[in-house]
This record gives sequence, structure tokens and C-alpha cells, in this order.
Amino acid sequence: MEFNLKKSRIWQALKWERVFNFIIFSKKLFFVLFIIVFLLFLYAFIPQNFNTETQKLLLGLSTIFLFITIGSLYKERFFNNLKNPKVKYMIEQAILNPDQYNLAEFLNFEVAKSIWKTIKFCKKKNISPIPSEVLLYFLLDKKEQTNFIFSRGLLGLDEFRKELKAHINNIKKEQFKQVFSFDSEKVILNSLKIAQKKGRNRIKIQDIILSQSQINEIFKKKLIEKDLKQEDIEYLADWLSSLEKKILDGKKWWSWKNLIKKGSLAKEWTS
Repeated sequence: MEFNLKKSRIWQALKWERVFNFIIFSKKLFFVLFIIVFLLFLYAFIPQNFNTETQKLLLGLSTIFLFITIGSLYKERFFNNLKNPKVKYMIEQAILNPDQYNLAEFLNFEVAKSIWKTIKFCKKKNISPIPSEVLLYFLLDKKEQTNFIFSRGLLGLDEFRKELKAHINNIKKEQFKQVFSFDSEKVILNSLKIAQKKGRNRIKIQDIILSQSQINEIFKKKLIEKDLKQEDIEYLADWLSSLEKKILDGKKWWSWKNLIKKGSLAKEWTS
């Protein structure tokens, strides 16, 4: 199996994520400052509130903050393009010949980010080959998609992560080589097939979770404990994909995280 994140087109987004996260934060900050200063500028028109020099200063500051906000907005859009590069090849080609294509090209940004964290962790801890348990652990790391599946499946996300961490701590240390274990390769290849089956050209978080539920022994044991089947995870994964599509198609102004916090998705679960 060919897999190299640094040679994939999504690598630039991973490399510059911290910089662009700061830019996104700056956009929000300077937009708030623009609103505050501009309101003060409008308030200054009331007689005897501010002198002319202060009015000019407020107008100048509000203009500067507005231009910084607009500039940050364009940079954010550029980053979003980096996060979603066009896939050169059809996913069917990679499934048939996984040794001839860099499978990292078929990951979406969140999955690529989780796998990169997995690689860095294994390198730091001298864990080799890279096991599916470490990959699963970082997939479950504070992802809204993961919370959606685990909370509705009553799987106990925090408890499961503790079990995985305990298992990882007992893994025998070996000199690190950036190769995946047999199970990890199976998980990635199976995720490709799941994404292809769902009509997508990129692997999403829910595809990897479903794949892990079919391959990873710890995950399979957890399903048995909770009296769940792999079909239940697939149902939740499909439901999640459907809701993501509704949000994208509807071009809603609220964020994915806010939808979950506000309970809008939970209403669909109970309806």
C-alpha cells in the first residue's frame, strides 16, 4: 500500500494550519474591533461627544480594521481551497491498485490531520508498525462527527478512549519506521471502499470509524458489550453524512459545532 502524507496535495493545508488558524482568529477579532470603533464613530456625530480630530481617528481605525478583516477573509478562503484540493484520480483506480497510488490523496482534511497526529505520536513513542488502535485513538480526539456517532450509539466515548490509551501504553516499543500495521492498512483500504460505496471520492471521519468497527478487535468487542452491530454504526455514519449534506446544501449560517451544541441534530434523532 502506497501512503505518504507529505507527498499528497493536502499536505500544504496540514503544514500551514496553525498560521491560518491565527488568521481566522484575527478575522473575528478585527471584525469585532471594526464594529466597536465604527459605532463610536457614528456616536461621535452627536454634538459635543467628540472633537473633529477624534472623529478622524475613529474613522481611520475603523477603515483599517475593515480592510484587515476583508484580507483575512480572502486568506481564509485560500486555506479552505488548500483543505479541499481536487483529487487527480478516481477512487476506484486506487481500490484496484493500492500500490500504484498515494492513498493519502483520498483523505479529507480531518482524516489527514488525525493520521498525521498518529504518525507523530508513534514516532515520539517509538511504536512501529503504526497500529490501528493509535489511529482510532486520534480519530476519536474531540471530533464533532465522532461525538455524534458515539453519543447516539451510547458507546461511551471517554471510557472507550481510556481503554484505547491503556492498550497503547502496553504496546511493545520498537525503533520507529513509518509503516502501517496489517490492520491499519486494512482499515485504510476498507475506508476507501466505504467512501466509494457512498459515492464519495474522499475518505471522511465516519468512513474510518465504520471501517474500524469492522476490523479493530477492541472496537468490535465494545460493540458486543453495548449490544450493537456493525450495521448500527453504518446507520449512524449514514445519518451523519445525510445531515452534513443538508447543512452544506442549505448553506446555513450556523456552524456544525453550534448545531450539535444547540441540539438541532438531536431533534432529528428523536423525530
